Amino acid sequence: MYGFNVPARFKTSKGSEYDVTAGGVQRFKKKEGLDLGLHGGEGKNIFYVDPVHRETMLGFSDLAGRKIRADGPDAIYLEYLVGEETRSVRLEKSPEKGLRPFDVFVNSDGSFPSSAHRHLGHEIVEIS
Repeated sequence: MYGFNVPARFKTSKGSEYDVTAGGVQRFKKKEGLDLGLHGGEGKNIFYVDPVHRETMLGFSDLAGRKIRADGPDAIYLEYLVGEETRSVRLEKSPEKGLRPFDVFVNSDGSFPSSAHRHLGHEIVEIS
């Protein structure tokens, strides 16, 4: 796990409910009124992304060659290459209405396990 999560509870625009602890994430997934079960687990990180980066985040077929980089305690970035140019997407540590949750397993050095499953959720609409 990369650092720790900021504990929180929130709901997304599609009804998924998240329970975030310092050491993991549990997501109760709903879709069109159906309960699709619990997802997540201990050791899973969660970050929050501005919706403007939706297409970039969904465009990653896998996370090989990408890395999380911290630039101070509150500035976290997901770095990736486009050709030889390094680009980045800012990731927030705390949830805010309108941001999208991005939950993923991350190694302590910021790299991703070879089988890293990631999930980009819908916009946060309620924080409790």
